[in-house]
Amino acid sequence: MMNQAPLFDTHLAIEALQDGGFDTKQAKAIVSVVDQSLTGGVATKADLAEVKAELKADIAEVRTELTEVKAGLKADIAEVRTELTEVKAELKADIADLKMWVGWGFFIAVGVIGGIIAYATSLILSV
Repeated sequence: MMNQAPLFDTHLAIEALQDGGFDTKQAKAIVSVVDQSLTGGVATKADLAEVKAELKADIAEVRTELTEVKAGLKADIAEVRTELTEVKAELKADIADLKMWVGWGFFIAVGVIGGIIAYATSLILSV
């Protein structure tokens, strides 16, 4: 990796301030403040590489979590499908039972009505 050229040549800046009439202590203080303000918020390639690695790790973690959630949802969906199949079978059995009872009820009703008609007919004929 190549070294990056400094943003601000402090040595040249100190010399320029001294040539302008500042003493060494003043020139160094001014250059220090300027240098800190220029480089304090600047990200280096190493900083960017570190952030990039952190982001890649975060993305991998989120992908893993999504995979786990997806597997959980698939299992939940399969469970719901099984439950629906069971409920459907129960409902079909209940409907079949109801049809049987309705059929028996109709048969019994017809039998009772037939019995009533026969009884009424025998009463009429016996008169």
